[in-house]
Amino acid sequence: MKGISSFRRYFQNSFRRRLFGAFLLCSLIPLLLSLLVLFSAIRGSRKEQVVREGRESLKLIRESLIEEGDGITLALQELSASVSLQRALAEEFTEKTEVNRLLFSLTEGLRDTVRFDIYDKEGNLRYSTVPNLESLSLPTDWGILQRARGADSPVYESLESPYSGSPLFQIVEAITGQGEGRDGSKKEIQGYILASLDEEAFRTLLSGKYGMQNGILLLSSYFTRVYSENILRPTELLSTLRKEFLQGKQLEDPEGEFIYTVSSVEGMGLYIVLRQEKPISRNMGFLMLLLLCLSILFGVALSFLMGSMMSRRLFTPIERLRSAMREVTLDHLDVRLRESEDELGELAGRFNRMTEALAENRRALLLNQESLLKNQKELNEAQIRMLQAQLNPHFLGNTLDAMKWMGKIHQIPEVAEIATDLADILRFAISPKEFVPLEKEIDILKRYMEIQKIRGYSKIEFHLNVPENLQNARVPRMVLQPLVENAILHGISSEGEIELCAEEQDNELRILVKDNGKGIRKELIGPYTPPKEDLGHHLGLYNVDTILKKHYGERYGLTILDRKEEEGVCGTIVLAVLPLQRERLEG
Repeated sequence: MKGISSFRRYFQNSFRRRLFGAFLLCSLIPLLLSLLVLFSAIRGSRKEQVVREGRESLKLIRESLIEEGDGITLALQELSASVSLQRALAEEFTEKTEVNRLLFSLTEGLRDTVRFDIYDKEGNLRYSTVPNLESLSLPTDWGILQRARGADSPVYESLESPYSGSPLFQIVEAITGQGEGRDGSKKEIQGYILASLDEEAFRTLLSGKYGMQNGILLLSSYFTRVYSENILRPTELLSTLRKEFLQGKQLEDPEGEFIYTVSSVEGMGLYIVLRQEKPISRNMGFLMLLLLCLSILFGVALSFLMGSMMSRRLFTPIERLRSAMREVTLDHLDVRLRESEDELGELAGRFNRMTEALAENRRALLLNQESLLKNQKELNEAQIRMLQAQLNPHFLGNTLDAMKWMGKIHQIPEVAEIATDLADILRFAISPKEFVPLEKEIDILKRYMEIQKIRGYSKIEFHLNVPENLQNARVPRMVLQPLVENAILHGISSEGEIELCAEEQDNELRILVKDNGKGIRKELIGPYTPPKEDLGHHLGLYNVDTILKKHYGERYGLTILDRKEEEGVCGTIVLAVLPLQRERLEG
């Protein structure tokens, strides 16, 4: 930690060192990243190619083995079903021409790789596709013939033989007679048909399907070797990789030069192991690593040289600029730097102009102080005059009360009613409370609608749809009246319906003012945006949207909707959204 701290202080105490370090990093990091990306791309591309080739080779090998196995099974089944063969094995006549003709006919196309032998029920060889065989026999009380005796389908068996030409894989089918056995439970065994594949057969069958540079290893269901090609010491390899084969993963051999992929052949009891060279061999990896290290060393040397030159070139003008700025902090505004044609020279020129401007501004500031004091005095006097010119709201309230009593005395109820409503609205508007219950806002809105009906809007019907549990919701004062007034002036004019709704959604209060008027232009639909010109036509909406955003933030405010799109009724909906807050009950 002490060494790291000293290294950090070494760069922090000098701008030149930090500049040099920055140049060094800026040149080295792209180089290192480019080399690493190139190395990873080459390795990844090669690995993907090897994996793809391995899948294709395994698919071809597996299909070839399954196709060969299906062909052999079909030939065995046709032979075992032959009546002529059954009679020949049962009657033991010496004429073999007809049986051989049948045997060679049904095994056409398979004899190049597969040897077919027919044994009688005692296990003696009677017929074969290989001529001039000596008298052979197989035991029937153990081994593959014994397992075929109790099987209903062909039996597969893998062999491991050290002798060239010996069978490596066999398929046997039992030949049963037409009648039942002596115990009456099963058809009697007449003989056996045995198909054998040796090393040459597998070589011919799999040739050209796994690549010249790759190796192939066939294993039995007990993971013993059946056949291998291009793999040295397969037995030693099996002892190392046997546990991992069951997982079907790509494996590396102990020497790290190859990867192995395992696939099973269902029904035949075989496993295919494909050996492929690694995408990048050990020698190639060492060479690429050496090249990477040499490139890094060359880049470090070049970056060190260029960083040293650039930092020295940049540091000298910056040191002059630092000294000049120190003089400016001491109020020496007459300091100047030498200008040149490069960027640092341009920076020096701007510093010179800045100091000249500072000096000029200081002179102008001294001259304008007296003017500023005079202007402030005049501004204070203007504010006093504005305050004196404001009307007294209480005086207006008292005047409206006098109008109310005059209307009652002279029996003009409309004057009394409009004066009463207007006085209540005025007192509510000048109340010091910024927030009121929604119930109080609705009460003031009712008085406003009474005034509108007296003024000539008697054909406008006003409906309320506010749940009881939202009556105590806390809202800013005087936000509903401008919305309803906007619906009257710009929505329905003199005749129609206005509905005020309130609802709770996601802990938010949503207030909707709906009208069935002429609707609204499409360009106004969406979140409310004040018009750039002629704000007076929608001043109420602008004020309400501004109040909501100032109190609650930009995510709240007004949204204008087309009622026809929302509810299928012509008209406009103005939606006000604000947080749902409850008014505290007094007492």
